[in-house]
Amino acid sequence: MAVSIPWHSSSNWQPTEVTQFINHVNSGAGTLIVRTDAGLAYLKALGNPDGPHALAKDLLGTHLAAMLGLPTFDYAVIEITELDELQFFKGGNAEPGPAFVTRGEEGSVWGNDKRLLEKIDNPDAISGLVVVDTWLRNTDRHYLPKGRVNWDNVFFSKESSEGGKLSLRVMDFSHAIQYGGELTSGVRSIANIRDEDVFGLFPEFRKKLSRDAIRHYASILGGVSRSQIEDAVGLVPHQWHLGAPVRLALVSYLLQRASFVAETIESRLFDPPQLTIDLSDGGES
Repeated sequence: MAVSIPWHSSSNWQPTEVTQFINHVNSGAGTLIVRTDAGLAYLKALGNPDGPHALAKDLLGTHLAAMLGLPTFDYAVIEITELDELQFFKGGNAEPGPAFVTRGEEGSVWGNDKRLLEKIDNPDAISGLVVVDTWLRNTDRHYLPKGRVNWDNVFFSKESSEGGKLSLRVMDFSHAIQYGGELTSGVRSIANIRDEDVFGLFPEFRKKLSRDAIRHYASILGGVSRSQIEDAVGLVPHQWHLGAPVRLALVSYLLQRASFVAETIESRLFDPPQLTIDLSDGGES
């Protein structure tokens, strides 16, 4: 189905239009900082350097993370027009059509201040972030096979219910599911579905992992239904050029990978591989 524009994740935050351009960010998806009729927002639009599927990935990733109960930003899909005159950092203007927006919150990215991790009020969200990043194969946070360590993709919000605390937000999935370029039907390959790599696991995260929290999120992930996945994929506007064959492949991939990750993530994180003894030569392998 085509998303009804504007579409909102929350009844508490319902932007319908951009009212002011504030700044642009030097990022692959050409993030724009804008003011909407519902307040400050970060916007990703058509015409961005990474293409329309970056928007599809970000909407899907954010929606699926929220579906698992993870703390995301409020998010929406709204329509922008030529009159908005939104210019990307590397030049060129955003194209008219549906754009993905997330509500601006006071806070900061992780950056080089590792102490921020000690101040969060939702430490179990770290385990959930690793589960969802691994499910969606999100290469743009922490993924050593590609040498990717992106401190700026971890955000600490000051909108905490506890005084002096911060809240981790799970955000930015524009490089998830299929690394770089456009999504294709090849996403549902067995190699992708059964990829055993762990994603999103910063070394500083490891000591914060909770086996109980991993089990909790894995249990939710294992219970994800086809209809939930179909509904999520159905939110992607047709203007983002996600064709019917790719949508079907995405549903198949996300459902099968959910089962695989739900069954294996705990052992990969907590149970070291067993040492195999080869008695034929008296050695270890």
